[in-house]
Amino acid sequence: MIKMSAKTRVPNFTTKESLCLLDLVDRYKSVLECKKSDTFANKQKKETWDKLAQEFNAKNEAYRPVDVLKNKYANCKRMAKRRNADEKMYIGGTGGGPPIDIRKPNDEDLKIKNIIGSQLTGRESQFDSDAIANAEVIIEGVYDIQETETEDVEKIEDTNVKILPNNDQAQNSNHNWKNYTPGDLKTPKSTHLKVKHHKDGIANKIVKWTEKKAEKEELEKVMSKEIFELNKTQRQKLFEIELKCAEEKLKQIIEENAMKNTELKRKLEMLEEEHDLKMKILRKNN
Repeated sequence: MIKMSAKTRVPNFTTKESLCLLDLVDRYKSVLECKKSDTFANKQKKETWDKLAQEFNAKNEAYRPVDVLKNKYANCKRMAKRRNADEKMYIGGTGGGPPIDIRKPNDEDLKIKNIIGSQLTGRESQFDSDAIANAEVIIEGVYDIQETETEDVEKIEDTNVKILPNNDQAQNSNHNWKNYTPGDLKTPKSTHLKVKHHKDGIANKIVKWTEKKAEKEELEKVMSKEIFELNKTQRQKLFEIELKCAEEKLKQIIEENAMKNTELKRKLEMLEEEHDLKMKILRKNN
């Protein structure tokens, strides 16, 4: 039989060790709580956890490997989220059932809340019934200017608020809607709902816009023609300059070839003269 080596159990985390771990995580939370999962981010997280483990073991007596510290931090987050969810469910409940143990948050809870933030408390809603507690109540009504006091009128004048006449509003407020008939739809439109028609209608604006657009297109055409002609003249001048340069180079090459031909002829003549002299000398010797 093979004897299995018994694992030595590490002592539980003390409160001091837990707070030390949370302090170190809070220091490096920008890396450890990053949601990225690419190769660079995972490598950076691993290096940060190794560094955190070294600092943790340097400050405490019991040695804790990296995996143990990760599991401890994950358990702290899990327990904090569970307690927060239970408290929310109990507060929003309608009664009944056994009471839960709602305790004051300790140092660990506060540190976890500081680290993960909205993961624990959630984000504030702006649209459903959860936002009623933080919403501002706006009371709308019809007020008579004559009944306001002088101090209120001075405040309104200081804020540069224009107060419109409320004849239509008063008329609508005194209307008895119990005796409403479809004929009431023929009542004249309120002055505040009437649209002021300017002298320059939409048709005039469209005509002006089309005229300006046509002028712009004509200017663009003229500019494009001028640019084309300018480029054409520049290309012609450049072609003439290049042609002159090529002619000059060709003349130089012809002159150089002529000089080389003359030199070759002189060398041939000199060689022939030497050959003739040598032949004469040989004949005399024989």
